[in-house]
Amino acid sequence: MRSITASLVFILVFVVSVLGQSAKDSANLEKEISKKSDEVFSLWQIQDYAGALKILQGLYRTPGVAAYEDEWIDILYNLTCAHTLNHNYDSALFYLTKAVDAGFMNYDQLMRDSDLDSIRTTKEFNQILDRALRASKFWKAPAFSTEYREDLPEDEKLAGLARFWMEVKLNFVFFDQVPGLDWDSLYMAFIPLVKETNSTLEYLRVLQKMCSYLNDGHTGITGPRQLWPSVWSNPGVSTGLVEDKVVITDVTNDSLRQTGIHEGMEITKINGLPAKEYAERFVRPYMRASSPQGFDVQTYAYYLLSGKDGEPVELSLVDGNGKNTDVTLLRKYGFPDNPAAEFSMLDGNIAYFNIRSFSDNSVNTKFDSLFDTIKDSKGLIIDLRTNGGGSSGVGYGILDHLTDTTFATFKVAVRLYSPQKRQQGRAESWETNSVDYPPNGLDLFKGPVAVLAGAKSASAAEDFLVAFDYMNRGPIIGEPSFGSTGQPLTFGLPGGILGRVCMKRCSYPDGREFIGVGVQPDILVRQTVADLRNNRDAALEKAEAYIRDYDKSGNTR
Repeated sequence: MRSITASLVFILVFVVSVLGQSAKDSANLEKEISKKSDEVFSLWQIQDYAGALKILQGLYRTPGVAAYEDEWIDILYNLTCAHTLNHNYDSALFYLTKAVDAGFMNYDQLMRDSDLDSIRTTKEFNQILDRALRASKFWKAPAFSTEYREDLPEDEKLAGLARFWMEVKLNFVFFDQVPGLDWDSLYMAFIPLVKETNSTLEYLRVLQKMCSYLNDGHTGITGPRQLWPSVWSNPGVSTGLVEDKVVITDVTNDSLRQTGIHEGMEITKINGLPAKEYAERFVRPYMRASSPQGFDVQTYAYYLLSGKDGEPVELSLVDGNGKNTDVTLLRKYGFPDNPAAEFSMLDGNIAYFNIRSFSDNSVNTKFDSLFDTIKDSKGLIIDLRTNGGGSSGVGYGILDHLTDTTFATFKVAVRLYSPQKRQQGRAESWETNSVDYPPNGLDLFKGPVAVLAGAKSASAAEDFLVAFDYMNRGPIIGEPSFGSTGQPLTFGLPGGILGRVCMKRCSYPDGREFIGVGVQPDILVRQTVADLRNNRDAALEKAEAYIRDYDKSGNTR
């Protein structure tokens, strides 16, 4: 007969052994799901839907897979699409019903997914669509999304304020970044400010000012299109804060350039006020950013001279020789028509791909069409210094040409609100997962790569930078990035205003934080006023030197 102590030791050893084996089995299953999902993705790209269906059916029958809620719903939904594309319509509706029963309620995706076109007119599909629509309406709350009017009724304004407060309280993932903020007290303080507004534009500004206290670049308030000309009209110059000076960084209007206005001129006054005083009083209080450089970009680059269409803005300028010039420029509404990406070959057979945005899939099409040229080059420079984001998948569609193995992108954390835990006085839980991306598998670029980044590199551009940095493929050159990415939850507010709250917290795959500080360059090269005046790009020069010297230095960081 065993002693009680010996029995307890045996039980503990047994439990630890079982748990250890369970964790190992769970990890193996996760890897298997991820591997098979990558295979499905690759087959889908070449339209081998029969092959994809075979893998998905195998996943569906794998014991334990249903315990992974998100992956299980994805499998069921993808089985729906695969069966539809293989003309198995009864099976498609069977799996779609199971997906909805498991929690899939994405009405917008059901409406736009062309894979489902063949079953769209069936009675069963429309019954499922009605279920999803009811669920969608519950959270989209159409009653809040009233039409634009020049001045909204007070009750609508207060309702919008309340909804913004609520969505932030339930979903915002960065309250630890603003430890001194009492969000409830701030809400109470803004009630009288909302009541004092006399127009929808004033109301919009109050909401934006409240939002700025959250210090997050992916949480914001956007005005309705009717107000865009009143807030986003600019003169024909771009500005920025360079070496702590407010300067002109680009002249986009040829007629202005002919008057002598040029890059590198310092702006000393705006509408009679010192430039920085003007910026701090009239611009920064309404900006949203996560880092100091992010606030500087928002304040001094994107919105410094913004205002009403047709309104004048008075500038006092000083050139490199100390000559003073006063000018009055007219704000004009419109957005520059710049291509999402441009390609050129630099001296020394160096490929240069300037990607201004990841919002357009044409970036991937352009890169693929140029791949043979890029493949034969000495090296590749990817410029993300003016890339404000878009879809992370577009960026990964470039990165997947730079490696022959699956690469890590980022780690994600999302708050899980539980009213039961709240009642019990327990801390809320978080759902975390890591996201990997498969290689292209067809076209691989093996040469040296350098990426240019700066404070305007934001959102999906930073997702690109994190993955590139983590795969150790080459240096990041320039300045720290904007310091904000994540997935916003969007919702409607009265007057056609749109709110969004960052509900996905991203970090490096190993947990390192870059939100609030930016992705740090391997080689720091800061822009100077002298460089602007002399039309010199020091960061690009450093990247070219890295590519040229690659044979001598080897693939080092």
